[in-house]
Amino acid sequence: MFLENEGHRQQSFFSVNNLLSPKLWEHLSNSWAGTFYQEVFCRIDETIYSCLSSEKDSRSNVAVNVLVALEILKSGFGCRAIANS
Repeated sequence: MFLENEGHRQQSFFSVNNLLSPKLWEHLSNSWAGTFYQEVFCRIDETIYSCLSSEKDSRSNVAVNVLVALEILKSGFGCRAIANS
């Protein structure tokens, strides 16, 4: 069963972000990570991948936007998969 990942838009009460100082939080938000989150991660259309989900009541292990974002970061940093021979 396909469900979009909207959990990242609502901050958890016990989030590690609450433990950061305001100065450190601002530094993190203004870094490339904050830009990547706003410009890439939040714009990933998960519905494109809904056909890969089962019709049965089940859920995936990892949200689609997390997997796609990891692939984007991996290719952006020049990493590639290592094939076992």
